[in-house]
Order: sequence, then structure tokens, then C-alpha cells
Amino acid sequence: MFLRSFRCLVPQLRITTTNGRFLPFTQGSRSICDRALLKLDMFDKEKTRFASRISDLDSFWLRIISLDRVLEEDLKQAWVLADENELSTVIELSEKFFQNQPLFSTFRFGPLMMRTCHYLRKPETALEIFRNPKLTKLFDDAPSILLLMDLLYESGKFEDAVAVYEYLCEIEWYFVLRHPFVAMLHVISLYKQGTKESLLKAQQCLRRVYVSPNIKAKLETIVAGLALKLNDPRTAVNLVHRKALESELAFNIKIQGHIMLSEWDKVLKDLKHLKHHSLYEDTLMLILSSGEHLGQTSHLKSLKTTVGEKIVTPLTLHDIQEVRVSKKKKFYD
Repeated sequence: MFLRSFRCLVPQLRITTTNGRFLPFTQGSRSICDRALLKLDMFDKEKTRFASRISDLDSFWLRIISLDRVLEEDLKQAWVLADENELSTVIELSEKFFQNQPLFSTFRFGPLMMRTCHYLRKPETALEIFRNPKLTKLFDDAPSILLLMDLLYESGKFEDAVAVYEYLCEIEWYFVLRHPFVAMLHVISLYKQGTKESLLKAQQCLRRVYVSPNIKAKLETIVAGLALKLNDPRTAVNLVHRKALESELAFNIKIQGHIMLSEWDKVLKDLKHLKHHSLYEDTLMLILSSGEHLGQTSHLKSLKTTVGEKIVTPLTLHDIQEVRVSKKKKFYD
């Protein structure tokens, strides 16, 4: 009788599986970081492994809620196994656990908590626990922030993603801000906002950010794309004019900027570098729709992509391996 009442308070886990694999509750949204980078592919396996070790889930939840003291291993399992109905319960257990011991336990709970929220597509909950003064210091690492910002971005909450970055700057968590993808998520969120204020914030980020030169170049290219989006071709061209040979995206932004400025001598000069790069659909459309120099441009072909699509291409593990530096490895793991 008591167990039935308990089930009303904590509903049974509703696990969706295909051939034993756990699946997110909703799919189809596009994130800016791929699942492998966020270790969500491994999280599927963790949920399966943890569930197989517990024969009666009702008894598990009843036991950890009834205990006076929350055990670290129990809390870890609770975060892995929680579905959307258990989240509020697990948050309360976390507050209780860290109230009775230092926030820095033997296990880093921040990434696990954010990974669970990401897996369940719960951006509001993720933001709520990040802002919870009892739990905030759990997220002083790059993986937690990447998961949070990516989830907010994926959910269309670009303003909240930007606010998280600005908060990190305010409290001076430089060990998190040094991670190259934290800044990338920030400027891509600003790109999606697409306002003049966003461009000013993006330019400010470029002046303050501390990342490797190749990541700085990628950030400048994204900001150039934002400037182009806001019909500010001069700013766009100034940001990418030295990167056009190395970056196909920068090359297309530069050509579009020159067309918008009616600098056709520079456009024709840039087109000589097509042996190194390809044109994007929107670049070719801009060239042909201008009606200028058709004799020299009518034969051109393009890739089936655009500047906007390239800017929001998901980041992968390969991207992060390119910028890792051994002495800074602790910031990335």
C-alpha cells in the first residue's frame, strides 16, 4: 500500500530503448556540439549499465529518499537514472548532500547533472540548477558549461546562453573561459541573435578572449559572418581579409563583403583563388544577381551550402584535438 503511494510521488522511470540503448525523450533539435564531444553517446551506455544493476527501481528511490544522509554513490546513480519526473527530487537530494559536506567531493557532479538535463532536453532545469546558489560552484569546469550552453543554444535560448558567458566573465572563471569552445558557443549564440548589440558584444569578446590563434581566427570569421548578416560588409571584410586563403568560409564572406561594397576589382581578384576554395550557394547567387561581369562569372559553380549553414556546423572531437595544448590539458578534460 505504501509503495503504491510512493509511486504517486515518484513515478516509475519511463525508459525508451532500442536494442537495449537508451534514447533521449525528444529528438530532431540541432546542437552546436556533437554527441561524442559532449559524451552523450557514452551516457546512453551508462544509463543502460546502471539500470541493469538495479532490480527494483521503486525500492531504490524509496531507500535514498528515506535516508537521513545522502550517499555519494546513490546520488551519482540517481542522476544517471533520473527521468524528467525525478529531476526535482534529485535536485533536492543534491542540495541535501552538499549541505552536509564540501562542494568538492571525490566525484565531479557538475558534468553529470548537466548531461542529464541535456539528455532529457530540460534547458530551464539546467539553468535553474546553475543559478542555484547552493550548487553553482559545482559547475566551475568547462564540460559543465559546454553542456549548459549547448543545451540552451539547441533550445533556441540564445539570450540565456550569452548571459551564461557574461556571468562567467563577471565572476572571472578564467579556467572555464580559456576553453576554446566556450567562446565559440558564445559568438555563435550572438550570431543567431543577429542584432547590432550582438555584434558589439561579439567584438568585445574578440578583444578579451584568451584562446589559441587558430581558434581566434575562427571566432573572427564567425563575427564577420554576423557583420555581413547585419549589412556591415566593411567590418566583415576587415575581420577576414587575412584569412581568406586559409579558410573557405572566410573566403566566401570576403567575396560577399566586396560585392556589397561594389568593389568588383577585388571580387575578380579573389575569384582567382577558386583553385583553393569553392563558392557557396549564397555567394554565387549574390555574384550572378548583381549582373556585373557576367562574362567572367557565368561559368561559376557552387557547393550546396551557405555562409550561415557553415557557421553553425556542429563542433566535433576532431576540432578540439586540433587546439589542445598539453600544459592546459586540465581545462579540457
